[in-house]
Amino acid sequence: MIGKLTYGASKDVAVKHFESALKLAPDSAIACIEYANALVMLFGQARMDEAVKLYEKAAAATPVDAMERLDVELAKSELED
Repeated sequence: MIGKLTYGASKDVAVKHFESALKLAPDSAIACIEYANALVMLFGQARMDEAVKLYEKAAAATPVDAMERLDVELAKSELED
């Protein structure tokens, strides 16, 4: 509420930004991870299934560089817990 009053932030706008990011980079592991984390922070258990699917997509991604390899491995480790 404070974020909305102070900065005009809203859940709907945040979700639209993450959806746009995934459209621009659909194979990005970190985009999936960050979107999943945001869903959990914003909606809690209500969108947990969607967050898990995003982590699964990140874990299945083919990394294009060393940094993305770390992102993929992070997703895999989070799914194991």
